[in-house]
Amino acid sequence: MKAPKILTAAAAIVALGTQSAQAAQSANCLTQGEASGLAMAIIPGALEQTMKDCAAHLPANAGLMVNGPGALAQYRQAASAEAVQSVAGNAIAKIAGDDLPSEVPKALALSFVEAMVVGSIAKGMDEESCAIVNNVWAPLAPLPLRNLSEVVIGVALAALDDETASDQPDSKDDKKETSPLDDIEICPFISTQPAN
Repeated sequence: MKAPKILTAAAAIVALGTQSAQAAQSANCLTQGEASGLAMAIIPGALEQTMKDCAAHLPANAGLMVNGPGALAQYRQAASAEAVQSVAGNAIAKIAGDDLPSEVPKALALSFVEAMVVGSIAKGMDEESCAIVNNVWAPLAPLPLRNLSEVVIGVALAALDDETASDQPDSKDDKKETSPLDDIEICPFISTQPAN
């Protein structure tokens, strides 16, 4: 079974790169908070595109079709918070490093990255991918955007770890498809809960 495009896009958002001891040492790896903020900023656009693409493949009573519009409004509100936009913009600046001219506003760079992710989803999701996304997202729909972003990060990291382990070309003629986001790393972390 192939990975649905939204999972591939989520993986691109948070961690296209390998998780290693080097990542922990890297000043350019995203912290859990930075990755979460970036995911929070991008999830609304990704959800909107997914709903558009999947409308032709899912029944009208599918969770994504029924609960998607309301969740999208809540996600957009949460993602537009100044703190989220600031963290996400800083994450993009960290990823880009010297490749992002100082005169380019972080908000513009964030919009560009969101367009790239949404564009990768817009290449079309098939019936199987839509069913998978619906079946995974529907039970998670009640979660606040911050919690959903943490789930996306965890799933994407697991998928990337699996993909990295099985991503050896069969021959030297096989070329791995690359993305401008291939060098993104997330600093290793353990999700924790605040003390009571």
